[in-house]
Amino acid sequence: MPKIPTYQAQISAGAEIPGRRAVAADFGADVLGVGEAFSAAGKEMANLQLFLERKKQREQDLWLERTTAETTEQWSAYMLEKRESAKLGESVTPGFLEDFSKHWESVGGAENLTDETRQKLAVKGAKLRTHFTLEGMKFDAEQVAAHAKSEAQTTIES
Repeated sequence: MPKIPTYQAQISAGAEIPGRRAVAADFGADVLGVGEAFSAAGKEMANLQLFLERKKQREQDLWLERTTAETTEQWSAYMLEKRESAKLGESVTPGFLEDFSKHWESVGGAENLTDETRQKLAVKGAKLRTHFTLEGMKFDAEQVAAHAKSEAQTTIES
């Protein structure tokens, strides 16, 4: 059987290929620094994105604080009106809390709120509702006591 000769390379694998080679100037830029420039630009974009997200959250936090303060002021005045217009023995708390809950749900429907802001909004709403519930229960208890006293006085006088 004939023997096939082993291949012998004519030139080494690392040999220079004769002719002109491309240089950075052929591409109109410092090619070696382009990768670093893109990397730096990417980092700057990430930093900008983080800055914008934080700015948006700060703006929403300020909106939330302002909205909570305005709501507390308005609804405290509304509760006072309800108390002053209540008849002796009349409970104002259930109707007031129902109205407040509807209002706070409409506040939570604001557009473009982040999930974090929506969570904070829910907590603020729960705290306000608890505050108004306690105030309302206190007033209702005073109303019941005043009504019972009035009834007792009427009974004594008759």
